[in-house]
Amino acid sequence: MELRSLRYFLTVVESSSISKAAKVLNITQPTLSRQLAYKKWSNGRAIND
Repeated sequence: MELRSLRYFLTVVESSSISKAAKVLNITQPTLSRQLAYKKWSNGRAIND
């Protein structure tokens, strides 16, 4: 997992919200959602598997 992806994931967990995490990361919510979905798809499994 890339460091950026890990930072995104941890920020979402800490914020308890993708919208809040996006604000903290200074990116848009759709961008963050896309990055998380891409990571899940590229790994071939869910993050929490």
